[in-house]
Amino acid sequence: MIDRLPYVRPSSLSALELCPGRALMEARAIALVPVLADLESAPARQGTLGHAMAAQFLAFIYHSPAGKRDPAECLARLDYAMHDLEPWTKDATRRCVAYVVAVMDREEARGVHPVLQIEMHLSGKGIAIGRGGTADIVIIAGDLVVVIDFKLGFLDQGHAADHLQLGAYACMAWDKYAPRTLEIHLAQGRLRDFTCATFNERAIEATRLRCKRVVRDAVADLPELKSAIDACRYCKSLVICTTTRKRIMDASHSLALFGADPKDRVKLAEDMAIAKRFIEEGTKLQKAWQAEAREQEAERVPA
Repeated sequence: MIDRLPYVRPSSLSALELCPGRALMEARAIALVPVLADLESAPARQGTLGHAMAAQFLAFIYHSPAGKRDPAECLARLDYAMHDLEPWTKDATRRCVAYVVAVMDREEARGVHPVLQIEMHLSGKGIAIGRGGTADIVIIAGDLVVVIDFKLGFLDQGHAADHLQLGAYACMAWDKYAPRTLEIHLAQGRLRDFTCATFNERAIEATRLRCKRVVRDAVADLPELKSAIDACRYCKSLVICTTTRKRIMDASHSLALFGADPKDRVKLAEDMAIAKRFIEEGTKLQKAWQAEAREQEAERVPA
């Protein structure tokens, strides 16, 4: 029996809502081709570094034994410390750090002493996700709790109010802290887009039901596979997914027979975006196999 639960997590809920079978397919793909678990794009690596750098500098500002440091001075040092990041990621990381500082300043201006928690683990039991998830930032300010999630990529992830991962974090933070009011902030540093949504008990319960429905469909005996760019974009099983391959082939066949009718161009554009991701993932897998073959060959050659 393939364990799909590691692939049912807050960050995958939006994709699972579109394609309930994704978790099972990812588990199966990695069982068949273990190297798929380690494939990572250069932008993803930059994003990981940016998150780590933002966490370090926020800790430097707010968790110093000597007390709070001057944020302006720390932000100036941040530019120097991020020499390993490419310019866009560096700018995005700096903006995310500055945004958290602004939210902390807002709460201090209200006469509240806010407490900053960095990379805070939240239990997911209340939304049927046993492993829970990690929020980039949690700010506790009296009867208000603020959850902030950083997104450092080019992809526009919309508004905080519509973001299911943040909705899951809202439910998990509500269960942990029991605030009167909860805010979720989507900080898209690279896009310079920062949005906020406020949750009360009624909104939390509606979001909780939605999350549980997504999880229930994902762990069903025969979850449905659906091909959609927002579900396929970062799916580890993309290169072995027969549903996606069929969609690409059907689009190619239709284009060859009937051309691109204006009313079909939006769908064809998405078909092509999925095909592009299919090729990119296949290319990464090819390079990983070639590197593995070179290592095995080097081990066979006597010194």
